[in-house]
Amino acid sequence: MAKTYSWSTDAEEVRRLFTLTFDDLHFLEPLRTDAQRLYRALVLVWARVERTLVSDPSSIPEEVITHVSRQLSLSTSVLSQLRNHTSARSATFEAVRKHLDVRAWQEADAEQLSAYLIEKVSHTGNPSALFDAATDWMVRVGVLRPQGETTIDRLIYQVRNQAEDTLFEQVASQLSDEDRAKLDAVLDTSQSDSRLAWLGAPPRAASVPAIKEECERLVQVRQSLPVSLNWGPSPRIVCANGQQS
Repeated sequence: MAKTYSWSTDAEEVRRLFTLTFDDLHFLEPLRTDAQRLYRALVLVWARVERTLVSDPSSIPEEVITHVSRQLSLSTSVLSQLRNHTSARSATFEAVRKHLDVRAWQEADAEQLSAYLIEKVSHTGNPSALFDAATDWMVRVGVLRPQGETTIDRLIYQVRNQAEDTLFEQVASQLSDEDRAKLDAVLDTSQSDSRLAWLGAPPRAASVPAIKEECERLVQVRQSLPVSLNWGPSPRIVCANGQQS
């Protein structure tokens, strides 16, 4: 199955993301062989966008390879001449890291990123939003993604679970006996389907009975919820003038 990215491979998007700068061209100029020049260029643009150092250029979308090769006035076929020995690959990786002023992922980064994401989870538990937040953090601190493809995904999963457990414990500790009894009643299935199943039923086509039923659901939800809950610190909103509210 083809890998998906957060960007599209249409010409305009590829040009926006993978165009070499003047400094990039100057950085690539000393390389003697066309194959190494194109490979290093691909490693460079890929690291800038995807935050990873790629060993096999064939894993990069063809549209990106074509766009980069044209900027160097090279044919994509020169990659068939690439002799990417370990020492040469390591030299390319080190040169690209230095050019981009980034470093490799370290074990301590996992702890720091987790602490950063914990704060974000209180604002959103959406995995995509948390992944974007993780990427923003890596760009800000100048670190590449870890080598393991699922490392960031697993980190986000762990952080979400940890934050949810903390929130659940915080909410549960605030419930009175009456609150617990109301919520238990919503889950009760001793007589028939639970009220929760009824609350989660999809709305029907608009009609007077359907609207009345939706109103009944809203009343049920309000009656079942505790009067006051502390959900933790509220997210601070940044106004147009830069002040926080």
